[in-house]
Amino acid sequence: MDMIFMYMSCRIDTAVRHLVQLPTVATWPAHWYHNLCIDMSTLDCLIPIAVTQNCYRLPFPTSYMLQHMGGWTEETFHNALSHVPEAQMSDTCSHVMELLPQWTPHLQEDGGVRNSHSLDA
Repeated sequence: MDMIFMYMSCRIDTAVRHLVQLPTVATWPAHWYHNLCIDMSTLDCLIPIAVTQNCYRLPFPTSYMLQHMGGWTEETFHNALSHVPEAQMSDTCSHVMELLPQWTPHLQEDGGVRNSHSLDA
């Protein structure tokens, strides 16, 4: 469950970072808003499952938090994204890179394998 949550968060974060770095909105894909809303809805569905299973949850991408403020159209959401300072964009992918070693199997003293996945913090 943790990995699915991380994947969706990274997918949203990476897509938004890519879009806002394009030179003009005319170069954005035709269905960018619809596709982004689908990904955010998927993340919405994962949250209750993650909470009930005590899964680790990454900091949400800034765009996800912004989207939940509501009342957006494609144009207004684009304008809002373009005004978020780079320093405030979450870097979900760097959080994932920090966590990956915690999923590395480690040998136990008896020769068995244990997963060091312990994200209760």
